[in-house]
Amino acid sequence: MITPKDIRSCTGYIVDSPDGRIGTVADIRYNPATNDPEALLVHAGRTRTRLLVIPISQLATIRDAQMQVRIDHSPRITASESTAPESAR
Repeated sequence: MITPKDIRSCTGYIVDSPDGRIGTVADIRYNPATNDPEALLVHAGRTRTRLLVIPISQLATIRDAQMQVRIDHSPRITASESTAPESAR
């Protein structure tokens, strides 16, 4: 079972799915009412200029020794944002 404590410590971890690497955990989004983690913000793409929001419910495992988060299936992208500065787009 993945605990909130496990999730709070995974910034910088690699995120993998059954289809391969997705990216790296950039930050954790918290529920303002409970202060519990609700999603991982993941830098994705070759240049890491896309930020994906992956709900905690999709996490399968967190392996601290490997600094890896594995999700249970490949994410279905519904939206993403560029993290590149306006001048670089």
